[in-house]
Amino acid sequence: MTDALESRHYRLSAYCILFFVAVQTFQELGSRFWIPEAQGPEQELLVYLLTIDRVRALLVLLSIILLVVPYTVIAVRYAGRLPVVAIIGFTGMLGFVGFEILHRSVDYFVVGRQWATALEASGGAGSNPAILAQYVLWSGFARGLYFPLMLSYMGCSIAFFYATMRDKGMWARLASFAFALNALRLLARMTSTYGGATWLDPINNTAYFPFVFVINSLLATWLFHLAGRTRE
Repeated sequence: MTDALESRHYRLSAYCILFFVAVQTFQELGSRFWIPEAQGPEQELLVYLLTIDRVRALLVLLSIILLVVPYTVIAVRYAGRLPVVAIIGFTGMLGFVGFEILHRSVDYFVVGRQWATALEASGGAGSNPAILAQYVLWSGFARGLYFPLMLSYMGCSIAFFYATMRDKGMWARLASFAFALNALRLLARMTSTYGGATWLDPINNTAYFPFVFVINSLLATWLFHLAGRTRE
């Protein structure tokens, strides 16, 4: 691979992460100002019909799929020196993205496009208990699905933390810090969601966006640095 091509790969990876950050920012603003807070399963289903929520859902799905690009480039970067670590990181990323695609595809195309539409057509809240029962069942399944999803992402982050710690320099430490922080964030989320540690609930709620913003901004900065250094 030529230096110019490698530089373009790093730059493209950084832009994919920045797109993910932009979509997460849009989702945060939408949740705060434009998408009403639902009270109960009926209202939750009807929120799926809002145009802004559908746009949000599709953008989030696309941005997560595009994360395959930077994590593949990172895995390739370390494949020669640390092949086992690179494979673990790459496999963890595929698991994370795969579970996200499964969850968000069903959530958008089945729950949002079919169940929510059927609920509205039948007269709204309280008019179709069968659909509401399906939705409650799906919500429980989705909650369970997030365990292997977060576990995969945590494994990916730990692997690439180990890999970046083998690099020298301040810029590599930015990446190491980002991967370590992400692994700790995911561990806290799993402990809160499945371990009953309610004192960690803010990691899943109010602190979710700040953590995601900082972690991915650091990774994008590191990748832009690699792009510039490779080009020189």
